[in-house]
Amino acid sequence: MNHVFVASDGTGETAERVLKAALVQFEEAVVEIERRPGIRTKEQIRQIVQEASQAGGFIVHTLVSDELRDAMVREGRLQDVETIDLMGPLLARLSQQFAISPSEKPGLFRQLNEEFFGGLRR
Repeated sequence: MNHVFVASDGTGETAERVLKAALVQFEEAVVEIERRPGIRTKEQIRQIVQEASQAGGFIVHTLVSDELRDAMVREGRLQDVETIDLMGPLLARLSQQFAISPSEKPGLFRQLNEEFFGGLRR
């Protein structure tokens, strides 16, 4: 069995959905997904990388902070754990296209959804 850890500074729903969308292309793969939401510190990153290392797994992540993404890559290399960054390359390209830097604030997507859908319920 393959162990995939989904790490996010938000809920982890986006990363898990993207992962599952990709996994349907690998019908024979047996995968256990473990979501780790609310990653906001380097210590939490060390913890999840250690878990993935012990399980023989790898990490798929959506971290909006450059600092935390860099920490994930460094810690993954130190512990020989593959890390797949779903958010960083997209943020970098959008930053180039828009000629502005991203805010790097976690949880904005969920907050926006709650404000929008909460407003529709009133």
